[in-house]
Amino acid sequence: MDQELKQRLIGAVVITALAAIFIPMLFDDPVQDEGKFINELKIPEPPTETFVETAEKIPDSVEQVLTLPDAPPLYVEQQEDEPEPLASGLVRWIIQVGSFAERENALLLQEKLRKKGFSTFLDSVDTKKNGKLFRLRIGPELDKKRAEVTKEQLEKQFQLQPILVAE
Repeated sequence: MDQELKQRLIGAVVITALAAIFIPMLFDDPVQDEGKFINELKIPEPPTETFVETAEKIPDSVEQVLTLPDAPPLYVEQQEDEPEPLASGLVRWIIQVGSFAERENALLLQEKLRKKGFSTFLDSVDTKKNGKLFRLRIGPELDKKRAEVTKEQLEKQFQLQPILVAE
């Protein structure tokens, strides 16, 4: 091909490319600032109540305190046999097999129970009277009747006196 023809074709391609890039810029709308927001610091209104007004509400003497109306009495409801269900509506039943002062004794009984197929876990509690105690527990169980059956099995097989606890 002729050298002069090649140069003309390359020039035409370059000019076309530049036109494709710059001509749309000339006809586009100007940049709009509608999407930009400026955050302003808003100072809150000053309080309507002053310290002097607040101080007037505080009693100055014992006589003023005694003339105040009594607070309503607090009523504490006693927990029934059935504990309050968890957020999911379920109650977990745990069988406490025993409390031990020495961890080794709890671990020995735990191993015996695991060999018989019980799912056990060890829990420690600090008490003022007896110091640190290790509680051997079985569970949790969602069905109270199944937990009672397991408790009876423990009483018969191991001559224990387990306690059924709801959590």
